Amino acid sequence: MKSGGILSTLKSRWRWFVGTSMTVLLLVGLYTALAPKQYMTEAQDYFTVAGGGTDSDMYQGSIYVSSQMGSYRSLAASPLILDPVIKELGLDMQSEDLAGKLAITSPEDTSIVIIQAHDTDPKRAQDICNSVAKHLAQAAVDLSPRRASGKHMADAQVLMPAALPTVASAPNPYNNAIMGIAAALAAGLAAALLRGLLDPKIRTSRQLVRSRDTGALLAVLPKDDAVQGGGRFDPSHSVALEQLPANFLQGRIDDDRRPIAVVTSGDRGEGKTTVSLELARGLAASGLSVALVDAAVNSGGLGEKLGVKSGAPGLSEVLAGSIPLPKALHRPQAEPGLSVLPVGSGGLPAVAMIGSAAMRRLLVELGGTYDAIVIDTPGLGESTLAKTLSDLATDAIVVATPQTTREELAAVMERIQAHDGLAVSKVLNKASASDPAQGLEGRHASVTPLELPPRARFGS
Repeated sequence: MKSGGILSTLKSRWRWFVGTSMTVLLLVGLYTALAPKQYMTEAQDYFTVAGGGTDSDMYQGSIYVSSQMGSYRSLAASPLILDPVIKELGLDMQSEDLAGKLAITSPEDTSIVIIQAHDTDPKRAQDICNSVAKHLAQAAVDLSPRRASGKHMADAQVLMPAALPTVASAPNPYNNAIMGIAAALAAGLAAALLRGLLDPKIRTSRQLVRSRDTGALLAVLPKDDAVQGGGRFDPSHSVALEQLPANFLQGRIDDDRRPIAVVTSGDRGEGKTTVSLELARGLAASGLSVALVDAAVNSGGLGEKLGVKSGAPGLSEVLAGSIPLPKALHRPQAEPGLSVLPVGSGGLPAVAMIGSAAMRRLLVELGGTYDAIVIDTPGLGESTLAKTLSDLATDAIVVATPQTTREELAAVMERIQAHDGLAVSKVLNKASASDPAQGLEGRHASVTPLELPPRARFGS
């Protein structure tokens, strides 16, 4: 993973990073505070050739002692030494247990063996260390060969007896703090990255762009409770809103068809109605005449956001032929260039009529009057209407949120990509304010009217 991806993951998963890091630090702190204190002390044994022999005896003895230093280290932790120590001190343990309390070393090119002993009782640590040093020195002499005179070739003595330790050697707060901080940072980073890899949801625009489906990213709309509740964005304060219609038009520069944009999502609550409304508003603000159609027959409420009375005749009645289209269209005074066709009575009759020839005739009629048509549809998790309408559309816009899973998005994209002439794009709604909006760099264009063909060509 690149450094940019790591930083992006840390931004979006900072709670995991902080939580895991603090947990590790807490555990290290608890261990440091509650772990039994250990006291350590050391003694030193010195090994040399025994005196009183000839020059040849002294030379051979020197070679022998030098060659045995490794053996003396092993001997110090063997039962031959430790069993007498246990008996002498009355310890309730086996030689293997006592060996675990010892560290035996020998500096290079010396005849010294260093015995270190640790224990929770400082006096016991001192006694163990001195007893091991004493028995090792005696055993080294007893095990050495004898000369012709009958004397042993090696000699040994305790060079430095163990002192009584007064300060605990472990746990070491300073060392534990350094190791704890390093472990906490590593664990926090690992937790954040692992959570990012395993999280099935599309949390950022970077993940939306990298999803395995096709489709350009039109806009990243930040989470705004006032806006999600139906309030109006102020375009002067939101570049993200400008990007939505601007990028939509920019992507259609080489497409001379009149835009019929179907807006859908995987399920309700992902903001497709908000995206439909703001796209239509942005296109109207650019100088286009726009028809906004509420085809969300099971949850329609788009008209009410524009001041249309609930239950007013609309799409359902037009498709049923009970009223003509012009009487069902509403033109909000505060929205120049924008007309809205509310859902009307909705329900099953409208669902049945959406895929009929009446719907195609409706779109043809709208195309004879308006430069662009935006259709708000139910989520594909609720209905197949978006799939049906996409067969009549030039563009499909799929809305996702940080709560949308990769599998849900893939399923929507697979169902919506019905024919080669359909341009599919994506919008990330309710994004974090820190979202880097990956995939939009360089795409933003000023909102200018499209050069549209004559309306008579629509539907041909």
